[in-house]
Amino acid sequence: MRLLQGNAESFNGYVSEVADTMKFRFLGLGFLWAWIYATWFTPTLFPASTGLTVRNDLSWSISAGVVALTLFIMPLLLRDRELSTVPFIPKIAGPLTSIGAALTASSTLFGIDSTALSLAGGAITGVASGWLWMLWGEFTGKVDQELTELFVPLCIAVPAITLFSTIFITGPVAGIAICLLPTVSNILLLLSLNDEEVVHPVELLPVDERPRYMGNFVRIGLGSMALFTCIGFTWGMLEYNQVVAYGGTHLLPYVLGAVAAIVISVLMISYSSHLDLFSLYRGLVPVALFGLLFLAVQSPWGKSIALALITCAQYMFDVIIWIYFSRVVRCGVCSGGVAIGINRGFIQVGVMLGTILAMYTPTPPLPALRGFRLKRGNHHHRSAHAQQDRRPRKDHGPRAKPASEGRRRYRLRPHVHRTGRRARPHAA
Repeated sequence: MRLLQGNAESFNGYVSEVADTMKFRFLGLGFLWAWIYATWFTPTLFPASTGLTVRNDLSWSISAGVVALTLFIMPLLLRDRELSTVPFIPKIAGPLTSIGAALTASSTLFGIDSTALSLAGGAITGVASGWLWMLWGEFTGKVDQELTELFVPLCIAVPAITLFSTIFITGPVAGIAICLLPTVSNILLLLSLNDEEVVHPVELLPVDERPRYMGNFVRIGLGSMALFTCIGFTWGMLEYNQVVAYGGTHLLPYVLGAVAAIVISVLMISYSSHLDLFSLYRGLVPVALFGLLFLAVQSPWGKSIALALITCAQYMFDVIIWIYFSRVVRCGVCSGGVAIGINRGFIQVGVMLGTILAMYTPTPPLPALRGFRLKRGNHHHRSAHAQQDRRPRKDHGPRAKPASEGRRRYRLRPHVHRTGRRARPHAA
């Protein structure tokens, strides 16, 4: 009884904390997520989209490669300063991403089928969205840890609601709205950075006094790359036209996975006595492995469960990473943009590697399912010699024995009566 009362008090305290502290502007990170998944997980901008895979439109590959380079290069150039202090970048990152998104989808939005525009849009979105990732990382490093643990899990609800709304809002209006999502994220970011009540900048330590952090960031990045290689492989192996979901799309498994990630993340943050990266990572790996396991089930429901599990694992990992690095940067070793930028770069590489592996992985039918069909069809086993011999055979009636069985040989004898005398031949 005391346990139930304690859980109820914790839940009520969490709700009251959300109501008192949470502001809508803090959900801007979710609009950046929503732009990515609404662009490539729905047919609004790209009717033949295959998700976040290299088999998608060429602009996706260009954007994914450029954003990885941006997230690796910019942290090296900005070790001693923050990206938000660079003139114009905090104000143009979102609008540039929206412009690039519109260029990549120019065929759907404006009826202009141009490869040059598509490639240019992919490059622009790669650079500008990388800036936006780093700017949101800097914001999480300037606010209290409790506030970060509060709003980051709730940001997952934004892409889930956005994808659900694409069922009812379609056409060019929905496409333009999706392209404007990075701009909305940028506006909310500027409002959040200017909120003096919650923003408490942390001064960076002198270069000589900073502990060596790059080695730890690279090791964590390699772990992130391994996990997202698994996630990207699952995305690449899924055939979205066979996934069972509402409206004939793969929306339902995605929404279920996102909701599960929110619930599990809030429970872990609320009830974990010691919140660290590796203890949370151990509970995340089985979810991703079970997602891979359900890929082997050659049925729409198996793929739906795989997508839901992988979506849950992906968002749970994002929550863990953002919370972990927001704690690290509070020590003054580097800015939040540097920490988040390096890790997101490894994530982008992992997604590309996973989808490339999926592209060259054959998917033969399972032998167990084939045998099951033979049994239900009441087919008899045939030897290899009989399968090769496809010549038509003479029909001997329903009681004729199979050709594989040996035939008894009889010697022809004249008919003998019971008396033992031979029958005389009839007269002609």
